[in-house]
Amino acid sequence: QAFHMGCCAPNTAMNHSVGGDFAMPSETHDGDQAYSLLKQMCFQPDLSNMMEIHISCKNLPDLDVTSKSDPLVVVYMMDNLTKNYKEIGRTEMVKDSLNPQFVKAIGLLYMFEERQHLKLDVFDVDDENALPSLAGQQYIGSVQLCVHEIVRAEKRALTLSVKNNKKTKPCGTMEIWGETLPDNGSANLIYIDLEGMGFPPHKKVFLKLFRTKDDDDQELVPVYQTEVGKRSGSRIKWRKVTISAFTLMRDDPSRIVGFQLLEWKSSGDHKIVAEQRVPFQTLQDEKAEWAIPNFGTLYFTKVFVQQRHSFLDYVFGGTEISLITAIDFTGSNGDPRSPNSLHYYDLGKSIYSCSPSSRRNSYQL
Repeated sequence: QAFHMGCCAPNTAMNHSVGGDFAMPSETHDGDQAYSLLKQMCFQPDLSNMMEIHISCKNLPDLDVTSKSDPLVVVYMMDNLTKNYKEIGRTEMVKDSLNPQFVKAIGLLYMFEERQHLKLDVFDVDDENALPSLAGQQYIGSVQLCVHEIVRAEKRALTLSVKNNKKTKPCGTMEIWGETLPDNGSANLIYIDLEGMGFPPHKKVFLKLFRTKDDDDQELVPVYQTEVGKRSGSRIKWRKVTISAFTLMRDDPSRIVGFQLLEWKSSGDHKIVAEQRVPFQTLQDEKAEWAIPNFGTLYFTKVFVQQRHSFLDYVFGGTEISLITAIDFTGSNGDPRSPNSLHYYDLGKSIYSCSPSSRRNSYQL
């Protein structure tokens, strides 16, 4: 398969999924610098690390009658004080699949000196409009483990049985693997415009984007999935891809990124049409294109990396911040709890209310 490279410029858009199955949340790393500073102040060196866990499942039970299950995984971490589980993230929903490979990774802070209990619940989504509520969704099963088990596992990967106490047999398996994140990941964004030409008629196609694993440059990690392209004759357009530079290529333009072009099937058994791996920097050459034999050509019409500055960048760059505070201690105004005081504030009413009975004090007026 030939791959020729080309030009690029900026733009913005939302992330979308196959057939509108899910919307990818923002993948930016605005908090990385803040986390790094917090870590320096609050934690001893090398005793905590930000990390991501990636999730996939195999052989899940089919709970739907006319189609396959639409799985989603919700991740909880136990609060060591209350012993209650609190949600820390969830994957996207994958439509009609018993072997989902989830694109969205779950971020967490690994604490070396703590036992961090995780619970991963798998649901079959029956009412997509009810999300994020899990009421009405069918529970498939759970996996429970501790974060340190992932960290200590070979290649930081574990395969565990999905169990449901109401069923005697496992409800499939779940693979969980983790990777640590550096403290200095950027918040830069990548925008990619894609267009297909000469594609066969009546074909519904979408794309998956991958990057290589940090510890294995031969294995790919899914990081983005487009919606089914909108067709106009033999021309197909997708919504603009927006993804963080850190997520797609770890801020390294020479990093290998992968692409899959897939034909969408209502059964969930999507067919891989073509696959390609290239260094990210080649996508920024003029008129980058991917010639797919007996199918058509995919054009990377615009590829642009936008630098996003953090708050600390502005501080280090010399930004000056001034704060002026005034406190009025005038005793002659009387007790602020009294309605006759100029400082009186009616605690029973919101100062943001539009009701005529909402009262501001004289200084607020």
